[in-house]
This record gives sequence, C-alpha cells and structure tokens, in this order.
Amino acid sequence: MKTKLFAVAVTAVMMVAPVMAQDAATKKRKKGQQSGRRNNVAAVVLRQLKDANLTDEQVAKVQEHGKAAMAKIKTIREEAGITPQLVKKRLEAQKSLKDSGKKGKELQEAINKEAGYNEAQVAAMQKINRARVEFHKQVVGLLTDEQKKDLPQALQRATQAGPKGKQRRKKQEN
Repeated sequence: MKTKLFAVAVTAVMMVAPVMAQDAATKKRKKGQQSGRRNNVAAVVLRQLKDANLTDEQVAKVQEHGKAAMAKIKTIREEAGITPQLVKKRLEAQKSLKDSGKKGKELQEAINKEAGYNEAQVAAMQKINRARVEFHKQVVGLLTDEQKKDLPQALQRATQAGPKGKQRRKKQEN
C-alpha cells in the first residue's frame, strides 16, 4: 500500500515539475519580450497609429522600416559604447533635473554630464534621434491623407522640420 502511494506521489511530482518549469520559462520570455517591444520603434509607432486603420501592407512596411531603423540605432549605440545601464542612468538624471529650471540645450548638457556621457556618446544620441525622426517621416509617408488627419501630436511634432526652441520663436516673430 505504501509502495503504491509512494509511486503515485513520485509520478505526480514528475508530471508537475516540467509543467512548472515551462510556465517559468514562458513568464521569463514574456517579460523580456515586453522590454524589447518598448524599445522597438515600429511597435511604438504602430501603437500610436492603432486608430488610423492601417492596411496590412502599411503595417508590414512600418515593421520593415522599423527593423532597419532599429538595426541602425543598435549599431550607433554599440559603436559609441552606450550601454543599457548608461541609458538608465541618463533617464534618472533626466528625472532629477526636470525641475531644475534649466531648459533646452542647457538642460540636455546638464543631463549628459550627470549621466557621464562623453562627447562621442552625446553625438551618437543625436544620430539616434535623427534616425528616429527619419523613421517617423517614412511612416508618415506611407499614410493616406485621411490617415494623416488623425495623426497623433507626437508623430506630427517628430516629423516637422525646421528650427526648434528659441530659433522657432524668432522666426515666428519676424
């Protein structure tokens, strides 16, 4: 009797253990996928355009352009030595300096200094931003006039060319 009970218990443990291990692996994979989606420029833009009723072809092209942009961004980050830890440090510096009273270029310089970015890394961040803007312009170019009417403000601002900050105000005054 005890032998049968022991055999049933061992069999149950042997059946449950692989299922639990598989669940843990699935949870790890999902968590990693979420952080990957957050950094994926195509996923971010597609989320912003969810109400634009994109065609399957448009979605495929956005994803294609997104892969190319992400590859370019990854290359720039690697060449400049911008690690995830450094990016996190910069985000923390950005949060801490948000209410410092500094604006524009002065604020960016303070953030980069506090985060420990060197000149090459600052230049690389500018290249990354230009790559993102170029990607956004490509995406907007895929849209119909009707879809462009419902474009979120974030995408509208990102694709507008021209002077920024004080330079824009001077231009508006003239």
